[in-house]
Amino acid sequence: MIPVSPSGSTIFAYGFLGGPAPAAFHNSMLTKGITIKGFSNFQTEAVQNPEQLAEALDEISRLIHLPFFKFKADQLFALEDIDAALAYVAADGSKAVSQTGN
Repeated sequence: MIPVSPSGSTIFAYGFLGGPAPAAFHNSMLTKGITIKGFSNFQTEAVQNPEQLAEALDEISRLIHLPFFKFKADQLFALEDIDAALAYVAADGSKAVSQTGN
């Protein structure tokens, strides 16, 4: 995203999949004045307010069954094989699935 973002942009990051490895950013982020800010659902008014949270969950429950929220599971990976799961690419677009527990 950084190479194609306009100067002065702000990128909101929900999280990173790199585990304990530190995140690194290209120098162009500094020269273009790009800012990266964290984002958490737990800080939104909808989550903090019980009535808004109930309304949001009700709305989600009406949409979650729609086809574009579904995916075809393919290869099953143990949680300790997360690197292999993240690298997995299926020709038919199916997804890797990580399993926790027994």
